[in-house]
Amino acid sequence: EMERIVIAWTRRIMGLPEGASGVFVTGTSQATVLSFQAARVRALEDLRRRGQEGRRLTAYAGAGVHNATSKALELLGIGSENLRSVPLKEGRMDVNALRRMVQEDRMAGALPFLLVGTAGSVDLGLFDDLNALANAAAEEKLWLHVDGAFGAWTRIAQEPYRSLSNGIGRADSIALDFHKWFYVGYDCGLCLMRNEAEHRAAFAARPAYLEGASRGLAGGEPWFCDYGIDLSRGNRAIKVWAALEMFGEEAFGRAITGNCHQAALMAELVAAEPAMELAHPVVSNICAFTARRDLPPEAQSRLNSEIAQRLQESGEAVFSTTRVNGIQVLRAAIANHRTRDEDIRAAVEAVSKEANRA
Repeated sequence: EMERIVIAWTRRIMGLPEGASGVFVTGTSQATVLSFQAARVRALEDLRRRGQEGRRLTAYAGAGVHNATSKALELLGIGSENLRSVPLKEGRMDVNALRRMVQEDRMAGALPFLLVGTAGSVDLGLFDDLNALANAAAEEKLWLHVDGAFGAWTRIAQEPYRSLSNGIGRADSIALDFHKWFYVGYDCGLCLMRNEAEHRAAFAARPAYLEGASRGLAGGEPWFCDYGIDLSRGNRAIKVWAALEMFGEEAFGRAITGNCHQAALMAELVAAEPAMELAHPVVSNICAFTARRDLPPEAQSRLNSEIAQRLQESGEAVFSTTRVNGIQVLRAAIANHRTRDEDIRAAVEAVSKEANRA
């Protein structure tokens, strides 16, 4: 019952229609595999019985999409080489380039089946234009999947952050995590699908030992094992249900909005430091920057990596790193309801001190 309640609440928040289905999973990586399998079954009706039979499927995602996308295609036997990397334009997938690539692949005998949009890129927190992708997916007859691992939760943030994920409710499937920007403990992910019949068709199997009944322990629907790969399942939903019951939707929205404001504050502090430089303007809750822009690119990379490790070991601040334009930069992903503005100021100050020691 808790799982049904939380799935229904999340469906409403994301803007999916009544009747959309979902299943709790370990995280977005597993939700991605489930979503891609449902997309594949739609594209090839006899897939579960006969396999792909040598047919080449192609998928499309913006350059820099999370590795979960290519890994899912590998696990399903489609192959990562059949993931077409669409160039970005101003931080978003170039839809015109996408259409050209789809047509090229059709001319080459492939079957385009899947379009992956990003709501919050892992490196910089960027968002695709999901309405534009939904239009393209409808025109090209592609399944639209949205990787919303953390960024989907901008749906309950205040403006201007809420608008970043406009159009997410038009997706065929959404993968998201509660253990990231919804602040609950690992592991707790969710796979949502627009069409319950397509979701069930991809996974349902009732051997003799799993026959349903009109009453008793085998009675009632749904059986969540019909919507994913797990037969043995724990109650992940209880963490989300309890958090919503205790704090309410509005409190989560305030915290998520606050994290975005803190990323913007960090960007202001970085811009005020003469030696530092942003790697990209802050869009949501991620701030990426270099500690010493006056150094050659390779030296910047070494220094940023060293600073991240020193601060992690000292416990002063926990930055990760990523590469932007060939330079390894410091990356702050602010996704903790306990973070305060003074923590942001202390983190930037700590980076400055380390950079000045170099």
